[in-house]
Amino acid sequence: INLTLLEVDDTTLVSTLIFSIDKNIIKNNTKIFSNEIIKNNTKIFSNEIINIVLALQNIWEISYKIWLNKEEIDKLKYDIISSWDDIRIFFIKIVDRYTLLQNLWVYTKEKRFFIANETLDLYLPVVNFFSIWAFLWDMQDLCFKYTYEEEYLKLEKYFWKNYQKNSKKI
Repeated sequence: INLTLLEVDDTTLVSTLIFSIDKNIIKNNTKIFSNEIIKNNTKIFSNEIINIVLALQNIWEISYKIWLNKEEIDKLKYDIISSWDDIRIFFIKIVDRYTLLQNLWVYTKEKRFFIANETLDLYLPVVNFFSIWAFLWDMQDLCFKYTYEEEYLKLEKYFWKNYQKNSKKI
């Protein structure tokens, strides 16, 4: 649903669905759409879809880990940048990250902090560069919420208190 905000084409939507299904199964150490299955089913999937899904799988296989070392972070940056030959790969990855941020509350505090920090360092500068306002501000807010949880709660409490006080005046 978030991807439709960018008004992407059908190929991008199909690639996203295949990647999303496969990504959730990779967590359980199995794949429905392995590289071989995708490559050998050109009658079912177009070459465009195959290339997008394979690129997303390459990025996912390094980025799904909780803690990345310096080499893995560098590789992830390289993979993201090298995916720019088809900008749709980047859009899918950004929407995937946005959805993850929206659901961070289910993770441990340590993992929330790491994912939010990774988003601030890797994704937001590029989202800002492309001026994807539909996601940028909300992603920044969510990152602030999970990297500075105590400060965020203080601000939330302050604004909620003032909102209640001022809404009575209205």
